[in-house]
Amino acid sequence: MVVVYWPSYLESEYCMKELHTMLSIEQERRSILASELHGCRLFIPIILRGKFDDLPTEVRNGCQYLDYSAQSTLPNFNIGDDPKMSEQLFRVAEYLKTLCDKMKSFEEKLFNKCAEFYFPLSHPRQPSLSRRPSVQRFPGR
Repeated sequence: MVVVYWPSYLESEYCMKELHTMLSIEQERRSILASELHGCRLFIPIILRGKFDDLPTEVRNGCQYLDYSAQSTLPNFNIGDDPKMSEQLFRVAEYLKTLCDKMKSFEEKLFNKCAEFYFPLSHPRQPSLSRRPSVQRFPGR
């Protein structure tokens, strides 16, 4: 699950529901995949504006992320023009493919409730914990 983050994301009730729903899905899938993940997160923030430290703690803990905030504020910015960024995006795509491949053997357990899924009508805002985890930039580990 990839979230494109900017500061107003956390101010939106819809985006907060989306965020907490993704975290809930990640927790459920992690319980099924367990050792297959070897510490990998199923949640990757891509920061276009703002700071990684502004994300809720439950997102930051053990998270791998990409920070494009410096580049995205440049005039006429195009990710494809920067070979380093293109390489990072390719590595994210490879990482996501690896996770998808791991999930295929658990398809029935992971996706059998998809038809029953509904987006919550509301989700209470939960304060983040003050503890700051040590993080590594994607692809980390």
